[in-house]
Amino acid sequence: MYQFSHLLISPGLVMYDDAKWISFHSGYDFGYHVKITSCLPLPMEESEFRELLSKHFPALYDIKFLMKSCPTLKGGLQDIAEEMGVPRVGPQHQAGSDSFLTANIFFEMAGEFFDGKTDDAKYLGQVWGLNGSGISPPNINGVGTVVYNNGVPVPSTPTTDRNGQNPANPGNTTSASSSNSRMVNQEPPPSST
Repeated sequence: MYQFSHLLISPGLVMYDDAKWISFHSGYDFGYHVKITSCLPLPMEESEFRELLSKHFPALYDIKFLMKSCPTLKGGLQDIAEEMGVPRVGPQHQAGSDSFLTANIFFEMAGEFFDGKTDDAKYLGQVWGLNGSGISPPNINGVGTVVYNNGVPVPSTPTTDRNGQNPANPGNTTSASSSNSRMVNQEPPPSST
């Protein structure tokens, strides 16, 4: 990890205002990069993470955060590209293609919605999902509900919904709806050891 960190830091890709980072919905990406470049575990508190983030990536923009000021834009990266008429080069979900598209969307947004210049006081360093922006990540079974079977979280599958029911055959249930299961919004039951 140290070598990778050195490869990012030594050429000035991080910790310098001149290196501009443009991203889309990048909280986890920057979490990884902060961990790598600091060679430390991520802090438990968001305020401490934001401090490290601003130190390591002082000039970053997150398109998903910018979209808060662009009411006509909705959806994912490809949806935005299509809405704005920004062409993709290469296949979707490939690093080079997605990165190039992200940069092109950013500059198109800056021109169309921000008169060619984004307000750094409002947008610089803001990451979608932090500071109360965005939404909470969903639980594994969606809608904030987790089904437990003998203390083990049971994910929904293509043939079962989050309650362990088969929607195609409502009378047919899986073990997730057995008497040992419960649907709760809390931690799994304590182990019996």
